[in-house]
Amino acid sequence: MAKQKLQRQEYVKFRDVKTERKLTVENAEFVAFLHSKYYKHSYYLPCSCSPKTWNQWIAQLNDVYDNGYRYKLHKNEVTWENFEV
Repeated sequence: MAKQKLQRQEYVKFRDVKTERKLTVENAEFVAFLHSKYYKHSYYLPCSCSPKTWNQWIAQLNDVYDNGYRYKLHKNEVTWENFEV
């Protein structure tokens, strides 16, 4: 898999989510959005009753986060700002 990079605004928001260390509803929706975007699956929210999936997703997103960020958007790229649940 090619090294993917978060878009700059996603990078900043994900850093803030990691700093909070609490998965609020808004943060959960954002993590689910990022995971669906970068791991190419349909958007859904895993059950909050078990943290296993959430922990796995966050660990996988940490790999993408560690690659840094990029400044330019790809053509027709979905962003958190224009994403509708």
